[in-house]
Amino acid sequence: MHQSSEARQTSHALTSLGRAALLCAAIVLGAPVGGFSDAEAAVLSASDRSKYKTAFKAAARSNWGLARRWARRARNPLPRKVLKWREMLQQGNGYGFSEIVRFVDRNPDWPKLSDLRDRAEEAIDETTPTKQVIDWFAKRPPRTTDGMIAHGQALISRGQKAEGSDLLRRAWIHGRFNRRAERLFMRQYRKRFTRQDHWKRLDQLLWKGHHRSARRMLRRVTKGQRALGLARIALRRRSGGVDGAISRVPEALRRDPGLLYERLRWRRRKARDLDAMEILRNPPENMGRPELWAKERAIIARRLLAKGHISDAYKAVRDHKLNATHRARFAEVEWLTGWIALRFLSDPAEARARFQNLYEGVKFPVSRARAAYWTGRAAKAMKDEAIAAQWFERAALFPTTYHGQLSVLALNQKIHLPPPPARPKNSAVKKFKTHELAKIARVLQEIGQKRHVKTFLVQLGRINPSSAYKVLAGELAQSIGRPDLGVWVARYAQREGAMLPSIGYPLYAMPDKSPERALLLAVARQESNFDTSAVSHAGARGVMQLMPATARRVARQYRMRYSRSRLNSDPTYNVELGRRYLRDMIDKFSGSYVLAVAAYNAGPNAVRRWLRRNGDPRNGIDDPIDWIELIPYRETRDYVQRVMGNLQIFRNRLKPGRVVMTLDRDLRR
Repeated sequence: MHQSSEARQTSHALTSLGRAALLCAAIVLGAPVGGFSDAEAAVLSASDRSKYKTAFKAAARSNWGLARRWARRARNPLPRKVLKWREMLQQGNGYGFSEIVRFVDRNPDWPKLSDLRDRAEEAIDETTPTKQVIDWFAKRPPRTTDGMIAHGQALISRGQKAEGSDLLRRAWIHGRFNRRAERLFMRQYRKRFTRQDHWKRLDQLLWKGHHRSARRMLRRVTKGQRALGLARIALRRRSGGVDGAISRVPEALRRDPGLLYERLRWRRRKARDLDAMEILRNPPENMGRPELWAKERAIIARRLLAKGHISDAYKAVRDHKLNATHRARFAEVEWLTGWIALRFLSDPAEARARFQNLYEGVKFPVSRARAAYWTGRAAKAMKDEAIAAQWFERAALFPTTYHGQLSVLALNQKIHLPPPPARPKNSAVKKFKTHELAKIARVLQEIGQKRHVKTFLVQLGRINPSSAYKVLAGELAQSIGRPDLGVWVARYAQREGAMLPSIGYPLYAMPDKSPERALLLAVARQESNFDTSAVSHAGARGVMQLMPATARRVARQYRMRYSRSRLNSDPTYNVELGRRYLRDMIDKFSGSYVLAVAAYNAGPNAVRRWLRRNGDPRNGIDDPIDWIELIPYRETRDYVQRVMGNLQIFRNRLKPGRVVMTLDRDLRR
């Protein structure tokens, strides 16, 4: 077939990139790593590999009988044990309580033990000895509806009627029942419950949006509560006639926190943000589920901020009533409150109090660096340079994070990656390599069970607090050709205070062309962790997480043959398409990394919209740090910050000791 000059150049580029990929794979992944060598690769015999591949395919179709038959024919028992674990994780798996408990007790290092405990609770039946049930729950409280019922029944049979009845009440109020289970449960226990118990259950179902179950409850509550429930359902479902439904709610119930929440949410979804503020100016004292209110508060506040209603935006989030137990939602609204106070209301004292409170309430490095950096910014705005420096120094302890790097700049210092943890001793390496989970990770990789390899390998890095175990787990991931799992291990290790730059930021094969290799690595790490088989919920594929439509368009633009299957099967092809698309975004936005990265995630049209609304970080006037924070999509805000932070680390990894951090220039370019 005749090819144009440009097409021939593209073909040559792909061939060259393929050679580069093989070379990089040999350097990064194939060579012996930390005591792992190719000689260890084949754990299973060829016969066992074939049998287990068939067994796992059967398991994927839920044909557990066939899976067991094929597994019994193999000699190596480890994959057979994994199949048993997988089957036990299925609801209605047929295993008895005692057998599941025995597996849990004998395998304390295995992943998903909490899910297995759920299956154990569901397996309790009339044949399970009462003593065994009580002994089990004496060690751990019930987690499931079945568990609460079983524990309650066991206590009642032992004469502990008050405690048992309380557990049955908790099961009824908070548990999940299908129509049949609900009918059987009420036939046996209805006399133990009051109408108020029924209302509490209905209220919980309405908060969760379980409307079918909620409708079955309407006949068990008062007429007024029934009207209240119907109004909340109508608002949640955005049905017609919501005003009429609200008008039928008795006056005494109009301030119900669930009803006010649904009215708030309804107005927000209808883009009636100022009307929503009427509710937020006078919220109920008890908000019922303040974390759900907080989600609405944050959305409304950002919308009002974009429209210039700064005072209302601040008031929308100020009284969120969350604390550190609400984790991510608390971090979101507490930070947003402080940021609006600092950057829009010129109230650094209020901002500093919010940011310090945030710092005390979060644990992960990304969150602590963010809180410390902004506390430093607030202190600096208060002219307290010494205190500001102290907070910047705290944030700089996390140099792989975006806000940690901003703090390094604020201190006028250079970025210094911590040295890798000390090499594990030979005894530690031997112990690690003989650990059952390490063996399982290797055999699962051999039979192509990539998803389950991740489960076991990440667990392997978490079960032991020592840095040595995390290093070895990451190196095992690299030795079996799974740099993506090494990144996962490093992410979890960083949460626990151990930094593993060489494992968390692998030098994956990338072309040394425009855009710079470090940026490609930074984007790929955030997109897929370098997982060639990755497919997102939206359908994005491969290392660079390309949507098929985008990949097709780029391939056509550069006269490359399009293949949907190659987006996952051929990482060289995927990277080349992703590289060209990212370069197009950089060209489209005049060389701006911030705008190009945002466009790679959210699309160029969204970025143009934000430029019209929020100004232009390239103009030297609008603050690019604030511009990123004004991005309305939380995913894209986080994405841009993570990629810009990754960029600095990959530059350092590519040229150790020879790179000066340029995050400030990268933000403004």
